[in-house]
Amino acid sequence: MHFPGLVSFSEGVSFEDLSKLPPLEQWAALPKEGKFQILLAIGIIEHQSEWKIKPHYMSPGGKPGDLKGLKSFWDPIGLTSKMDETKLERQRLSEIKNGRLAMIGVVSVLIAKSIPGAIPLPIAFPDGGLIMPF
Repeated sequence: MHFPGLVSFSEGVSFEDLSKLPPLEQWAALPKEGKFQILLAIGIIEHQSEWKIKPHYMSPGGKPGDLKGLKSFWDPIGLTSKMDETKLERQRLSEIKNGRLAMIGVVSVLIAKSIPGAIPLPIAFPDGGLIMPF
C-alpha cells in the first residue's frame, strides 16, 4: 500500500517504487532534497517544542512529556482533554518510556552493522552505512 504519485518529480521517484524496497533502502533511494525536507520538518517541530514551552521540561517546575504549548499540534481532536489528571500522567509516563525504548532500538540497529552478531535478526544494510543521513 502506498500513496499515489511521485515523491520527486525531477528524479521520477514514485511512492510505488519506494514501497517495493526494504526500509533502509527506501531512505537511501530518497533524493537529497527529500531527506533535507524531512529533517527540516523534524528540526522545526523540535525547535518549537524546545523554545515555546515554559518552563522548559528540564528546568525546575517543568514536566517531561508535557506539551501544553503545542497541544493543538499534538492533540488536534482533544483526546487528552477528556482524561483526568491521573490518567493523563500515566499516559505521559508510558509515552516517555516507549520513546526511550525506541531510541535504544534505533541505536542498537545503527551499531549492529559494525558489531557482528549484536542483534539476533539478519538485516540487509544498504551500502554506504547508516550513520550519515546524506
